[in-house]
Amino acid sequence: MKRVAIVGFGLIGGSLALALRRGGEVHVTAIDRAPVLARAEARNAADEHLPLEEAEALKTALERSDLTVLAVPVSTIVQLIPWSLTHAPVVTDCGSTKREIAQVAAEQARGPYFVPGHPMAGLPGGGVENARGDLFEGRAWIVCPERANAAARSAVAEMVALTGARLVELTPEAHDRAVALTSHLPQLLASTLLTLADDQNARIAMGPAFERATRGAGGLESMWSDIFETNADEVARAAEALSQELSKVAIGLRRSPPDTQAALALLARARTRRAQS
Repeated sequence: MKRVAIVGFGLIGGSLALALRRGGEVHVTAIDRAPVLARAEARNAADEHLPLEEAEALKTALERSDLTVLAVPVSTIVQLIPWSLTHAPVVTDCGSTKREIAQVAAEQARGPYFVPGHPMAGLPGGGVENARGDLFEGRAWIVCPERANAAARSAVAEMVALTGARLVELTPEAHDRAVALTSHLPQLLASTLLTLADDQNARIAMGPAFERATRGAGGLESMWSDIFETNADEVARAAEALSQELSKVAIGLRRSPPDTQAALALLARARTRRAQS
């Protein structure tokens, strides 16, 4: 792999660029709004910088790339799929949900050259100024390649390997169901804990456990509105399952004397699962 074009140069796009350029053999073209590309961190992370307004130059960059990566919010990815597949040999994305993206790609004439993807990595602070070349090392990079051809699969697998991530294959449906529990619900839970503690003036007593649990609270609306809209059913299912578990605990603890069986059983199940992982 010699040339990669990255559309969207924030935390994920910038970190991907840094990871790919570590060996010095991958030429990275950064594509974003001019103010983003003007940042020193963006200038240092890519070999070429193209503002979104330069339509003809963007087409040429995509045509010359071995792989184009869409590292933007889900709604923008959906809009860019037809355009990117028209010009780029192979396209993948880093969107947080996969069903709608996979469906739109499948409707395109060159749909088999698109591989839906999602690196399971991030930081509380976004933006290219927080980009790190080691962000993906040892992390899962999920792909949903069931409708992709061999050439597209191979190109994306090569890119993932260069980042140090682990390639994991799931269907779009399985992906969205899983990340509802491992990513989307934790954002809601962290934000709920933080606001409840603040409302009840409890943050004065916060310790390391609370800080870890709320580290990612307050995600940006520009990112999370797309996630909740495109994965609403699975996030709702996950939230309901969590509510049911906590309701069992609350019912027991409200008894007189308190019945701690449900709470302790929950901890015991978690210890067992953690030991098995």
